[in-house]
Amino acid sequence: MAKLIIDSVELEGDILSPFLAQLLLQRYSILQNGERSRPMSAVELAIDVHAIRVIATNNYQKCIKAIWKGYYTIQYDEDGRLSFQQYPYLLSRRIMAHLDTERLKGT
Repeated sequence: MAKLIIDSVELEGDILSPFLAQLLLQRYSILQNGERSRPMSAVELAIDVHAIRVIATNNYQKCIKAIWKGYYTIQYDEDGRLSFQQYPYLLSRRIMAHLDTERLKGT
């Protein structure tokens, strides 16, 4: 079912849509027996459970490619959890904005 949802999002060329990025990178938790589960994104969950059919989808691969290219940065919380933020200077014309060391290692 996840594969069908991810594949149903249409993209313009090779560009990752903000909707798809939000869908795959947003962390969700569910309520089971009155307790919240650990928040996970669709990307994390697919990797953790080895969901090869989901990981192999074209749109999922474009999302991972956008992370690797630095379009999204990884932010670490105090308790070790991570979240993804769109890189604010992605369209900047200044070369120094793209050589940000925090972008390379995550903060």
